This record gives sequence, structure tokens and C-alpha cells, in this order.
Amino acid sequence: MVKKIFLLLIISKGIFFANSQNFCDSITLIFGGPEEFPIFSKENPNETELLKFIANNTIYPASALKNQIEGKVVVEFWIDNDGITKDHRIIKSISEDLDEEAIRVARLLKFDSPAKNRGQPIITCSRITVSFVMSEKEKKLKNRKFKNM
Repeated sequence: MVKKIFLLLIISKGIFFANSQNFCDSITLIFGGPEEFPIFSKENPNETELLKFIANNTIYPASALKNQIEGKVVVEFWIDNDGITKDHRIIKSISEDLDEEAIRVARLLKFDSPAKNRGQPIITCSRITVSFVMSEKEKKLKNRKFKNM
């Protein structure tokens, strides 16, 4: 009887993971978070370096500019023991071209220090948000093109 209950628990956890849209949330719920979170830049360990990197490496796709598409794309990925990101996937989508750009930027990320438990590097799940916002200049330029047609 105990074996059947144990097997049922294992199967139900598998179903929970398979049906979970946000895998990071599922992992944290079951196993808890790391004792030490990954560090993107050892020189400046706060989040600003990561945000700067994302902003400096994001290229607004021409098709999204043309169609005036704005918004936020959320990318989920794993950070391995060496700080390299892998298994990227979109959690919140806007459009195919913006999603592809967000994935491209996420693949460029390399963390200086991975997550740790008890001082040992561990693989962990993380997310970034890539914001696509057109500047006022781009919006005005687009509006002028429509007026001249």
C-alpha cells in the first residue's frame, strides 16, 4: 500500500511538472530557491548590469517598428554550473519577431557566478523580461509616413 501511494506521488509530481506553464515556479515550489542567486557581473553584482546588457544588446526588429508593436517578452531559461544559459523558452509572448529577438539576447547572457547551495554551484531556472518600447521619435516618424500616403 505504501509503495502504491509513493508511486502515485511520483506520478502526480510528473504531471504537475508537465502541465506547469512556468517551470521555474514549479521548481521553487517543490525544492525551494538557491541559497545564493546567480551573479551576472562580479564587478557590479546588482541587477543594473544585467538590465544594461539586455538594453544594449536588444535590436528592435524592423517589422515590429513598422507595425508599431510594443510590449514585454518574458524568457525563461536554465543557468548551468558554469553560468551559461540554456533551454530558453518564451513564457510571455508578443509577436514572433520580438520573441525571437528576446531569445537571441537571452542566449548571449553569461553569468559570472552560478547559483549555489552550501557553497556548491547548482543548476537553476531564471527569467528575464525584455521590454520593447518605441521612442517618441520612432512613433512620430511612423505617423508622418501614414499622413503622407
